[in-house]
Amino acid sequence: MSSSGPSSSATTSAAASSSALPSTYSSFQPPSTLHLPPNSIAIEYCDRCRWQHRASWTQTELLVTFGPKPAPSAAILPKVEEDSAGRFRVWVYHRPNEGQGAGEEVKATCIYDRKTMGRFPEMKELKQLVRDIISPGASLGHSDKKGTAEPVTTKEATQSAAEQAETKARQCEDC
Repeated sequence: MSSSGPSSSATTSAAASSSALPSTYSSFQPPSTLHLPPNSIAIEYCDRCRWQHRASWTQTELLVTFGPKPAPSAAILPKVEEDSAGRFRVWVYHRPNEGQGAGEEVKATCIYDRKTMGRFPEMKELKQLVRDIISPGASLGHSDKKGTAEPVTTKEATQSAAEQAETKARQCEDC
């Protein structure tokens, strides 16, 4: 990873704009070898669990969504240490008080940890967490829209659960 960005010191911090992050995230140590420019993303993953493709896909989705202007880089970091087994964490490097000036220290905030949440992040959820830190108020287009309840007109939707089970049983007998 290039250190062409401004010199920074990565430290953990609670995201000021995202109080929904679990408090345990504040005890995590960010990748110490990175000196990323503000609004960059780092994805740590367990290499032994073979999660490189997931990390790469996550990196691509975030870079395509945010582009080079708000998110200048996204690094993927394979981990092989014993204490990193099962790890999949997403970090955002940012200046907590962006309006304070360019001299402020860049901090790393863990916005997602697979072990804490017990699952991998949904991409929509992850994009919203990243956006809330690097570009609050920006629209994510369809990723921001909640599902709309449209009337369903299919035959299956109008059947009761019992009718659906009966129909399925009949279909199985016929095949």
